[in-house]
Amino acid sequence: MTQLELNDFSIRKSVEEVEINIATSFYWPHKILNCISEFLGVGSVDGVVEADEVFFAYSYK
Repeated sequence: MTQLELNDFSIRKSVEEVEINIATSFYWPHKILNCISEFLGVGSVDGVVEADEVFFAYSYK
């Protein structure tokens, strides 16, 4: 997402490009930053954060 935003893509164009919901594009950075700050504590962080798809099979039997 960030690379698309740096290339002046709108939020709507970015979410179409990566095929995620617009709400997800808003909440993910906040969730990731909160997890990193809880894990590492107070301070600055740099580097790359990657996420992958996970699918769970649900059975409603």
